[in-house]
Amino acid sequence: MNTSRNKIWYEFIQAKHNVEYLDEYIKFQIKLKNWFNVLILIFSASGLMGLKIWVYMPEVACVIITIISIVKLISPHIIISDDKLAKIGRFMGFYIDHANDLEQLWDNIYWMKISEEQAQEQYYKIKKTEKDSLIDMSLFGIREIKKLDNRARKRTCSYLNRMFNIQCSK
Repeated sequence: MNTSRNKIWYEFIQAKHNVEYLDEYIKFQIKLKNWFNVLILIFSASGLMGLKIWVYMPEVACVIITIISIVKLISPHIIISDDKLAKIGRFMGFYIDHANDLEQLWDNIYWMKISEEQAQEQYYKIKKTEKDSLIDMSLFGIREIKKLDNRARKRTCSYLNRMFNIQCSK
């Protein structure tokens, strides 16, 4: 395999992994947001703090109220807003298109439908579209979560196995 083919292949695998990771990340954030909202709802219900049990444990009630207040204050720094999630979803859409373009380019070069020079030219056209999206991506502050990365890696490997009959380490 020559260098252009390697470049295209590895770029395709990375783009596919990015799609899978962003999908896992969005699902994780939605789940986190749902749990957070349920917990806040349970503990901040106005009637809950008025129960007779709190007469005997006022310190516990104060601690719960304090914790809820603190959590509400820091939640925007922990939980991603719906607007940000939608932007990450659009970014994932970009990576889906990016991965599809690279896969198509890979197929074209693999089946010798295009020359090395044509493949390299198309590769750099595809890469140029990535620049603005990567700048936007850095603004989202998406951090790597090992558990999500492992799931995304397994899904990427499963795809490569199904589509290209390639075994990779999960």
